[in-house]
Amino acid sequence: MRLINFLTGLFYLIIGLFMWNNPADTILSYSLIWGMTYIAGALVGLFYCLYHNIRPIPYATIAVSLLFGIFILTMPILSMGMMLWLFVLSFLSLAGYYLYTGIKARGGLLNLLQIALAVIGLLFGVIMIFNPIIGFTTMAKVLAVGVLLNGFSYILYAIKFSGKIN
Repeated sequence: MRLINFLTGLFYLIIGLFMWNNPADTILSYSLIWGMTYIAGALVGLFYCLYHNIRPIPYATIAVSLLFGIFILTMPILSMGMMLWLFVLSFLSLAGYYLYTGIKARGGLLNLLQIALAVIGLLFGVIMIFNPIIGFTTMAKVLAVGVLLNGFSYILYAIKFSGKIN
């Protein structure tokens, strides 16, 4: 089991480094996976309803998911743009929320740090709106960091149970 966890972690590290060094490929691949997920979700939902004899079958929801998945797969540039807008809007809304809570709270140095980081986040969000290349690169780097952290967690888990870390 330790070997499997170690190899899985190593695989995630390799993929994470690839994602970090190739942001355009990362975003395009993520866009295609997003479309395939919609199609798979619609088909699984239909088969689940048929297998468990669930009535009424939500045909409209399944059809919309299928069409949305096909739309994403046939127009990857447009779906990449949609992902960028979702990322930027969520980035801006989180920065705005942290700015609001930082201003509302009364505190010391950590409160000022929260306000400063929220302002930097808002400025960076606005920059990403007007320069989509920075937005795509940031989104790819965020995804790569998530994959790298997952790889590190697998490797640390494998090492922990081998007795090298107490």
